[in-house]
Amino acid sequence: GDLLATLNEADEIRTETLVIFASDNGGSRSARNDPHRGIKGETYEGGIRVPAILHWPGQLPEGQVSTQPSLTFDFSASIAKLAGLDADARSHYEGIDLVSHLRERRPDLQRTLFWRKPRGETVWMGVRDGNWKLVAQRKGDSQSIELFNLEKDPGENNDLASEHPRVLERLWGLYKEWEQR
Repeated sequence: GDLLATLNEADEIRTETLVIFASDNGGSRSARNDPHRGIKGETYEGGIRVPAILHWPGQLPEGQVSTQPSLTFDFSASIAKLAGLDADARSHYEGIDLVSHLRERRPDLQRTLFWRKPRGETVWMGVRDGNWKLVAQRKGDSQSIELFNLEKDPGENNDLASEHPRVLERLWGLYKEWEQR
């Protein structure tokens, strides 16, 4: 609040300053991530889904809500473009330009997102493609893999792995390919 108040008082830089507010992970064990399952350090939605706010008066539409799945490295790609880096220099960034996406009110981009989070002896893995999400957990020689349809089950309560083995196999294959890069 103090930052935004100071920017509002400094009229000459207010419209030249993009403010990004986001968290790096979902809530801790003491947080309420409802309706999402999981906590920080896990790859369930409650461990990775966070709100983000991009505030830029006169540059971004006020009050716009986006459902575009994104990751924090999208901020880097956005800032690189705003800083005037040419397309060749920006090609090193994995993300998408969220500022242009919001400014131009583009439809959501279809993209596949990946996560890998080692936590002590446990490794959490995840891949999201459209509404399908695979969540895997490896601890020592033990491994579990679950499959969810986020559109129908945002709380990730209904494991669909046995009902959709081809989707599970496809997502697990995508994850393994990504991990080898």
